[in-house]
Amino acid sequence: MPTNEKIHCNLRGYSKALAGLKDNEDRRILAGVGESEIIFLLKPSTFTTHVKPTSWGEERSWDQVIDDMMACRFDYETVTLLQKARRESGFREPVVVIDGQVANGMHRSVACLIDNTSVPVRFSYPHDDPHCVDVEFLAKPYSGVETEDSYDDLVCALRSFPLDDDVWVETDCIGRTSGIWSGTWYCPASHQALLLTTIKAQAMKAGYALAVTKSRSGTMDELFPEEN
Repeated sequence: MPTNEKIHCNLRGYSKALAGLKDNEDRRILAGVGESEIIFLLKPSTFTTHVKPTSWGEERSWDQVIDDMMACRFDYETVTLLQKARRESGFREPVVVIDGQVANGMHRSVACLIDNTSVPVRFSYPHDDPHCVDVEFLAKPYSGVETEDSYDDLVCALRSFPLDDDVWVETDCIGRTSGIWSGTWYCPASHQALLLTTIKAQAMKAGYALAVTKSRSGTMDELFPEEN
């Protein structure tokens, strides 16, 4: 993580989030000039002890998460790219942990754990309400037959990927209801059109033809006011 990058965070809940972290090496500040701009480096053992993986519908250990990601060619590709980025210049954003669970950054977490290096963590989102793009789409396998494996491949392909050299997008909310897929990606407004093009390309890699039926952008509060 570049030390000159200005990073804002909300410190509410820090005392609870950091309970049990005794080693000073787990409390090093990577970036920032004040208490509102703190990122922590957690050693792998501390991270896996105190932080749970994103559940994605099922409880898994970190070992299970790593095995699952390395078995999926799309997750493997993403983790490999992130390992390279971390070694060369660091991650653009740290892992976000909310209430003891990864809320954003599963691939970054796994990239660090595989390399047995400390995980950069922020205990809140960098902004109170990050910008997102919510997309509804249809997806049909080119083979004409969908299997559990092909379904999983599509989800993996769409979960996290780069848009260009500066912007990486990801979603922790993607699924299908009554034949209609939907996903909400953390993505700058300036990159919405590129996101819509790229998810089609990602789906193609997974063997699916994807057609966007609806898209909208805004903050999470704006997109889903009923949930706030």
